[in-house]
Amino acid sequence: GSLWVRNIQLAIFSILIGLGATICAPTFDFVEPFKGFDAIVWALGANNAFGGLVVAVVIKYADNIMKCFSNATSTVIATFICIPLFGFEPSGLFTVGAGVVISSVLLYGKAIRLPHPIFDKVVCDTQTEISSQGYKGVLNGMDGDTEIEMELDDMEKNSSSTSNISS
Repeated sequence: GSLWVRNIQLAIFSILIGLGATICAPTFDFVEPFKGFDAIVWALGANNAFGGLVVAVVIKYADNIMKCFSNATSTVIATFICIPLFGFEPSGLFTVGAGVVISSVLLYGKAIRLPHPIFDKVVCDTQTEISSQGYKGVLNGMDGDTEIEMELDDMEKNSSSTSNISS
């Protein structure tokens, strides 16, 4: 329910801003406001509306990191498609950026691992150690009094098998 309400609220603000900009444009025709709108323009509008709904669903069922990665990856893929189709020549800076995007997606998806011991373990505090095999230990709370005992596999927070909170 709240996802659709939020989308409608955002759409209303977008319509008001767009309508104001359209009416103030010197080429706006009050008699024929949709003059020049052909099938391609309507298809592009429908595509953008569908894309907005897909973004909302992705954020609801995945997370914002996945949305950012998919957005950056689509930019890189679209550029690679434009090279043979339109003769586009990407700059050196774009090539570096594309390499960073591809590397970060592969690292986030755990398709590749960095071959250095520092990336295999991260120390949280003196009692708990996280490694690539998961961890089991006691995490001290922010106040120093609360202890949370957790056991996780593959460093995924959502797959916790035990959780005890004591003060």
